[in-house]
Amino acid sequence: MKRLIALGLVVAGFSFARGEEPPASKVQDAEKAKELVKSLGDSRFRVRDNAARDLMKLGRLAKPALLEGMKSTDPEVWNRCAQLLPEVLAADLKARVDAFLADAEGKHKHELPLMDLYQKVAGNDAAARKLYAEMVKSSALFLESCELQPKQAGEKFTVKAQDMFQQLNMPRSGTAPRVNINELATLFLVGADEEMSKGIKFTNGFNPIANFFWQQEFQNALRSGESAPAFRKLFFAWAERNTDVNSVSQVLSVVQNINLKEGLDYAIKVMKMKDQQVWTRAQAMTCVGKMGGKDHVAAFEDMFEDKTAITNIQLNNLHISTQVNDVALAMAVHLRGQQPKDYGFEALQSQPALLWSYHYLGFTTEEKRAAGFKKYKDMVAQKEKTPEEKKTP
Repeated sequence: MKRLIALGLVVAGFSFARGEEPPASKVQDAEKAKELVKSLGDSRFRVRDNAARDLMKLGRLAKPALLEGMKSTDPEVWNRCAQLLPEVLAADLKARVDAFLADAEGKHKHELPLMDLYQKVAGNDAAARKLYAEMVKSSALFLESCELQPKQAGEKFTVKAQDMFQQLNMPRSGTAPRVNINELATLFLVGADEEMSKGIKFTNGFNPIANFFWQQEFQNALRSGESAPAFRKLFFAWAERNTDVNSVSQVLSVVQNINLKEGLDYAIKVMKMKDQQVWTRAQAMTCVGKMGGKDHVAAFEDMFEDKTAITNIQLNNLHISTQVNDVALAMAVHLRGQQPKDYGFEALQSQPALLWSYHYLGFTTEEKRAAGFKKYKDMVAQKEKTPEEKKTP
């Protein structure tokens, strides 16, 4: 609400820095607006009607007075302020957005919806500013309403996501269905905030935003483009806030499928979460194994004693039982430059691509499991020998 008193911050397309005095004429207009709001409660209809017309002419400069009028105990004043305020707020927001867009070099301080949160998450470099500019152009009112009413933001988030999904599945005639990346970025931003994300409603256990993760436009926005770094930061900020099993699994799938290096730290965090579902942790382990390096081997070796069962699966004539430590072994072997199929993982003998599917990274017998771990131990011991020790038979 701190922005609500900033009546002179945006004038004639420019933003004033905090603490800078607005022009005297604007102060006079603000005072005039206060008197006009009082006139909205006049007993004479003509006076009330003229006051409403004059407030509309003042536009966004009437905003503070109308907001104050919303607190009036006079029902006539309150009702007329409520009627006038939406148009005035829209005019005020448009002026602030226009001022921001005109300030390409970021020389001025702007009062825009969720801008502080955005800069905290995505930064304030030229590319980040460009993405934010597109976001406010497409969804300024949505961002504004979420900031002004954070407790209702989750409901607004849900409705917006559902509307976007409906448009995707029912495109206008003659147009191909496409995800609006800038609108999607606004959902990530709102969903990354602790307070605003509380009211988001899931459908069948799924966050409504997950509907867009397999759209090409979304994956392209993560992969490349000037604004991709800022967009990825928004995506992972949302992911950090949404730790339900389906959201985590969806994020990990995106990370793994497009080799999103920025997702490595996220995957490491998930694989160490003992309160996460075991199969989600296993999925995170394969992400780390696929995108990590030798410096991640130790993290997998620390999991060699974790015999938590993940799954049992039938592959052709093989009955494969997979535990957490089995997946850890496969990933450690891979990161050490060895071939996991040589360590007893039978599913990998004919289908090495299954290395990234944790279901198949198990053993058919306890003997083969023990043999695989022993071979790894012997391999490590051999690599750690000094040149002189290696010469000794």
